[in-house]
Amino acid sequence: MILGIISSWPITDGVLRWSLVLAKLNQAFFLLVDHYVWFIKIDVLDADPKRFVRLSAIFWLAAIVCNLVRDVHDIAQIIQREKEKQRSSIYKKTDGVENDVVRYVEPPPFSLTQCLSENKPLAIDIVKNLTDMFLPLSALQFIKPSEAYLAVMGMISSYMGVLSTWNSAYKLKPS
Repeated sequence: MILGIISSWPITDGVLRWSLVLAKLNQAFFLLVDHYVWFIKIDVLDADPKRFVRLSAIFWLAAIVCNLVRDVHDIAQIIQREKEKQRSSIYKKTDGVENDVVRYVEPPPFSLTQCLSENKPLAIDIVKNLTDMFLPLSALQFIKPSEAYLAVMGMISSYMGVLSTWNSAYKLKPS
């Protein structure tokens, strides 16, 4: 985690850098507090686990929110780049008659679904983060979904995580 923070520091895009750094810091604190909870549960330490479970869920949720901020920023950048490409590629079309009336034809706007279908690592990361979000929200009692719903969200999130781990082409970079 610390190496990830250090490697994220030279990134020039401020939103990307801070979202990565803060996500990694929150993830590190989540893991630290989660290990503390584990020590309490196996009776190595004596403390109230509810307080620390809540604290770990707060760090986990903050890490997910930072990752989602990064995803939204990436989407905004991709859509902006596509708009600039489209502006530069507006082309002239003539009617084919002697007077040749020139009309400018704009390509259709670049949509969010098109953005995600062309950027699979980003789509996978968004799905993973959105499905992950339900677990800390439930632990913090902001929402009260059924156990089955949480299990399905956890399975989807785990599948997306495994997919991006096994196939490096689906890993969002920089990470």
